[in-house]
Amino acid sequence: MRRGSAVLVSLLLLVSAVFVFGGNIKMADAINGEVYQGDLILGDNNVTIIENKVFHVNGSIIVRENATLILRNAWMNFTQNDDYQFNMTLKDDAHLILYNSNITTNNHAFYINFESRSTAEISGLITEAYIQLMHYSAADIQNSNLRAVYILNYANVSLSNCLLDLMDISGNTKCLLSGSAVSNPLSIGIRSANATIAHLKPGYISSWNFLTNCAVEKGF
Repeated sequence: MRRGSAVLVSLLLLVSAVFVFGGNIKMADAINGEVYQGDLILGDNNVTIIENKVFHVNGSIIVRENATLILRNAWMNFTQNDDYQFNMTLKDDAHLILYNSNITTNNHAFYINFESRSTAEISGLITEAYIQLMHYSAADIQNSNLRAVYILNYANVSLSNCLLDLMDISGNTKCLLSGSAVSNPLSIGIRSANATIAHLKPGYISSWNFLTNCAVEKGF
């Protein structure tokens, strides 16, 4: 209940910010199933909503300058033909709000990057992409099926009730991982962090190296 209230407050603050700072809300104008050609760049406090549709992108998505991308009951597919041809990057106080959506990458390696104080509120994400958080970014991720998550360099991340193939926590970070399963290596290499891993479901731990303020409780 407390987390739900926090999400509601965050959304109300977001809507208020749109009016206060003069940002405009627009719906992504691609027809359901259409391919968006080229890079999609969102900025200048803009709020873009992709809802109840299949949205193909033949390019990268860059969200910056306090802009917000909202995905609700959507399937976003990046039509790349090679590994790392495209990416999805949020930076400079950008925001991602995602509910019950898929992000696919045409079976090629792909990064979703959170940088420079960007934030994410995610529930019900299924993706084959690598998720990387760094540079004071923050994320709350729930009830999601993820391929790999990398938490680096001053990121602050909470994951609950998630299935992960791989997870790497390193650098000066804050991480809360609870009620989740990591099926392949969980690597922890922390110099200075506040990390709590509680009720971790059976999985594998490849390396373990932390110095301060890290508590781990193995699940049953």
